Amino acid sequence: MRRGAGPEQGNAHIHAVFLLLVMNYFRIKENSFIARLGARKLKSGNVAMVIGRTVHLWGATRSAFLADERWVRHELKHIEQYQRYGILRFLFKYLAQSIKYGYYNCPLEKEARAAESDPAILARFTPDPQNNGIA
Repeated sequence: MRRGAGPEQGNAHIHAVFLLLVMNYFRIKENSFIARLGARKLKSGNVAMVIGRTVHLWGATRSAFLADERWVRHELKHIEQYQRYGILRFLFKYLAQSIKYGYYNCPLEKEARAAESDPAILARFTPDPQNNGIA
């Protein structure tokens, strides 16, 4: 707890951290520059890219993304992969696998595509209620 902070402020912070860890919140960032770069590379009108716990969107709104359960499941699997490997290790593996096998045959992408039909993954995550589409 910070000096000068009352117990209610310290408890609120602890509660927020607890919710992030236990509830497995994720964030959504609309009109993301990073996703825009991905859309150009993939020659796609809409893209979602995950970095850590944030889903970066380009060409899609938060509500359109959340309405597409297969797409949400795919991106949530990438969040689980980040949790499994850590940010730097995941990014290295993803880049190396994409170079070696190509985007479609990248083992991390294959795992995410398989998760598109896994309804259980939705129960393990919830959008951050404080996010409102802005990471």
